[in-house]
Amino acid sequence: MKKLPRIPSPASHYVDEFRHVLMPFVVFLSVLALTVHMWNKYVAPSNIIGEVEMVRAGVSVIEPGKIVNLNVDIFQRVTNGQVLGSVQIADEDTIKAQIAAAAADMETLRSRLQQDQEQTRMDYESLHLNWLQRKVDLASERVNLQYKVSEFERVSKLYQEKAVSESAYDLARNEKEVVQSKVTELGRLVEDTEQNLDRVKSLVSTNDDSPSSRAINAAIAAKQVELETISAPSVLRAPMTGTISAINRRTGEKVNRGETILVISANQSSRIVAYVRQPLNYRPKPGEELAVRARTFDRAMARAKILQVGSQLELVSTNMLPPGSVKAFEYGLPILVD
Repeated sequence: MKKLPRIPSPASHYVDEFRHVLMPFVVFLSVLALTVHMWNKYVAPSNIIGEVEMVRAGVSVIEPGKIVNLNVDIFQRVTNGQVLGSVQIADEDTIKAQIAAAAADMETLRSRLQQDQEQTRMDYESLHLNWLQRKVDLASERVNLQYKVSEFERVSKLYQEKAVSESAYDLARNEKEVVQSKVTELGRLVEDTEQNLDRVKSLVSTNDDSPSSRAINAAIAAKQVELETISAPSVLRAPMTGTISAINRRTGEKVNRGETILVISANQSSRIVAYVRQPLNYRPKPGEELAVRARTFDRAMARAKILQVGSQLELVSTNMLPPGSVKAFEYGLPILVD
């Protein structure tokens, strides 16, 4: 039988056949490839999660006081050393009361010193009278010594002429030596007493220009300057360059010692605090390189190096957990990435 010629099919028939037979398969493969690509790049959770290390600094005072003014506002950028405001450490009434108390203490000390000076003055007068009495005794003994010397010389001549006995000669000599020794001791005692008088005299003063009074006045003035310095407003300065991220106290409020008034956050950070999630299929080591991807839609990537690896599992911040995570908390191995 003669083979019949093939009946030509219209182009629309081939198009319909492609749409019903091949097109679903091509679309399926394309969607599958796109799904795998998007899953790997945008959706699939990483075994390592982390966030940029937050560098923050608090501004506080070392003494309780009252905020006089604040020159900054929330989210304002500041530079290191910039004046942020001032705090009045103590009020004027407190300063005046402290100065008055210091002056009263100094006046009490002045009164005690005056009593001591009066006692010193009395001791000086007594020592002076004693010195005068010793000088009188010394003068009297010197006269007596002259007499004893003359008597000894007279007895000595008579002894040489055999007119007196040896016992009389020894008695005259002994009396002369006793008086001479007494004169020497009295002379030494008068000199020592005179030196003591000179020392005590320098401590005796009857006016307000004495060294002790000047010292007390200087101490009161120094205490007043110290309290006035403390009363001056304490200037608050930015400890680093950054942005005001929190204002905990406002102008007019009182603050306690060590209480944080402002919080400054750095404008950028060069390190990432990350956690290796469980199960720990990957054991990081310092010096290894990682691929860091952002959580944005374009999934920007950069290379980073591991600086430190923690020694134990720690609680992962809830901010790092993937959206829709069913776990209320999770533990991971912390690492520091540069």
